[in-house]
Amino acid sequence: DDRSYSELTLRSVVSDASVVCSADENGVLSFTGECSVYAPCAGTVQKVYEGENGYSVEISHTTSFSTVIAGLTYAYSAAGDTVYSTIPVGFTDGASAVTVSLYDGDSLIRAYSLDEDNDIVWNV
Repeated sequence: DDRSYSELTLRSVVSDASVVCSADENGVLSFTGECSVYAPCAGTVQKVYEGENGYSVEISHTTSFSTVIAGLTYAYSAAGDTVYSTIPVGFTDGASAVTVSLYDGDSLIRAYSLDEDNDIVWNV
């Protein structure tokens, strides 16, 4: 899949509308709250690992667009799994922040905002 990230329609990464997501000036999306966590769009899990702040899931969506979700209490997917924006990739108990980083190749994407439903909207 050679599509650019801006050609994809993304959804919210949280299951609960009461969980408030925000994006910092570097383009990292974050939230704290108990909820299921979703990939912003379909893709393939490249790597799952446990770190100091919980589980991280790396997902490739196209040849150049990828997502890293970090800080999960539980990760439901394994490397090689296909994931969708409608099926959770993990869960957070709300004890610490979850971060979501969107990448175009090795560059962190900053050209997006969040609408009132926490859906990711490209600013291109």
